[in-house]
Amino acid sequence: MRKTRTSATTSSSRTGTPSNLWYLNKDLKKVVRKEKDKVTVDKEVMEEVSTSIIREALLDSIEISRKLQLPPPMNLPRVEVKSKGESKTKAA
Repeated sequence: MRKTRTSATTSSSRTGTPSNLWYLNKDLKKVVRKEKDKVTVDKEVMEEVSTSIIREALLDSIEISRKLQLPPPMNLPRVEVKSKGESKTKAA
């Protein structure tokens, strides 16, 4: 089990303020390194941080599309209820 936590707070659409991202890791100096004017980040950290940013951005975009009465930016899941006698496979 990993001992990391990523928390993305993108509040730009909610309050108009800049967004923040907090990344907590016991070995932060090992996974994020600063060399002169360049910062390098381990692949796993970059994946986790990027996923958090994209997740928050999608949630914000859904909220904005709802306020503007536009279709959501992605296909949302649909539920299809079938009666007892109906087959699970569709005829071609």
